[in-house]
Amino acid sequence: METACRAFADEESLPFLAFIKGNLDLKMTDDYCIFTNEDTGGGFATHMGRITATTKESLNFCSNAPDIAVNGNLVLENANGDSLSCTYETVATPVPGSAEVTSTGSYECQFGAGRFTYCSGEGALAARGSLSTFKVGLVLVGKLNCL
Repeated sequence: METACRAFADEESLPFLAFIKGNLDLKMTDDYCIFTNEDTGGGFATHMGRITATTKESLNFCSNAPDIAVNGNLVLENANGDSLSCTYETVATPVPGSAEVTSTGSYECQFGAGRFTYCSGEGALAARGSLSTFKVGLVLVGKLNCL
């Protein structure tokens, strides 16, 4: 199958949309303000199909309290091994009266593998998570640029 990016090589950019569901796995660090989270989830992304999403992130609960500063790495991979590697920055805000947080921010995909070797991308993200069920949902909306 022709690669998604190379099939549109004459285009400046491609729209990109991903929906991901996963589970939080928060761990304390030596710094009481900083937690880490590593989780794997699944979902769907345009030009990729069904994906596995792996995140590694740092959450700072003190730098912007009551909001939470989140910085992370995200790898999206489909069943064929094609992948995009991205970084993101968000601010998570506790939802008053609940154990939920909402988050908005931006992401940037610096490189890929397989069909996405020559692709990069950027856009906005939004997430909602629960600190009681440790479930999280994430949406990425942006564009892919391919050589």
